[in-house]
Amino acid sequence: MWCDYPIKFDSYRGCEFGCHYCYSINRDVIPTPLTSVREVVSFIKGKRSKTTNWCDWMIPLRWGVMSDPFQPCELKYKRSLQILKEFADRYYPFIVCTKSTMLQEPEYFDLIKECNCVLQVTACTPRYSQYEPNAPSFEERLKMIEKLSKVVKRVIVRIQPYTPHIKDDVISQIPLYKNVGVYGLIAEGYYINDSKRVFEGMEKIPRISMGPRWIYDSNWLMEHFKEVKTRCKEFGIVFLAGQDDMRDLGDYRDCCVGHPLKDFIGNKWNINYDCMDFPDIMNEPYTGHVFKHLSSDADYRIWSRSASFKHIILSARFAKRMDELCSQVSQLG
Repeated sequence: MWCDYPIKFDSYRGCEFGCHYCYSINRDVIPTPLTSVREVVSFIKGKRSKTTNWCDWMIPLRWGVMSDPFQPCELKYKRSLQILKEFADRYYPFIVCTKSTMLQEPEYFDLIKECNCVLQVTACTPRYSQYEPNAPSFEERLKMIEKLSKVVKRVIVRIQPYTPHIKDDVISQIPLYKNVGVYGLIAEGYYINDSKRVFEGMEKIPRISMGPRWIYDSNWLMEHFKEVKTRCKEFGIVFLAGQDDMRDLGDYRDCCVGHPLKDFIGNKWNINYDCMDFPDIMNEPYTGHVFKHLSSDADYRIWSRSASFKHIILSARFAKRMDELCSQVSQLG
């Protein structure tokens, strides 16, 4: 409901980088190929499923969400290379997220320079090396960014996850990001559902049906992000807030791409925006099927399967506004 680019896929199930902070439920799974080349090509050609039938335009795909598409097993399976070839041949827009340096290798570099691509690289701080045991170093990622920033649409550095002790690191690194051609930063606070991987200072938030989650206080994050944003502005780097409740803090609400790009037409009909001129396809029944997983309530799940995308989004916007009003009343005492 929040994302401009909600249609995503992974080349693999599981990831070899072993990042301590990873929120993927498949983080410890031995990596194996997941999404087939045929599935990607099918979507590019316009075929839609129950969960994507609300979208009839060339919405950019988001690649690399629950695992890294260019992790070491890629050298064995070459699944991402095959998909990259299709993206290059068809010039279909996509956003790819990685912390690998494989894309600078000739076989991959020669393809990605022919793609319609926004590259996101996770590169928070050198001190995160202790939490990313099998990933390339921070310095190696910067070298790759410098090379790829010259051939892709733009490079965005992901400061995800953001934790208390890296503020000074991030602020001091902004000149480095500028020097290697970075367009913008995305910042999002660390959160986790696993009590064994909680960092100091996190708050436990009870949830009715899904178990507790540990997060950092939003007010605290807001103050940190404002400082980072101020430093970004000094160097002409765009600041983007990946935190759902802080999108307005970013220079653009579109936290994946930033300033509009040709061919990168996202889904603006979500609860971040107030636009009412929904595409005709979103008025069709059964286009709300994609939202059935948002609640464990049986009545909601039954309703969402047959409802329209527009109806569900308008209901969510209303609920969000009511929550905001209740919060304001509480603050007034």
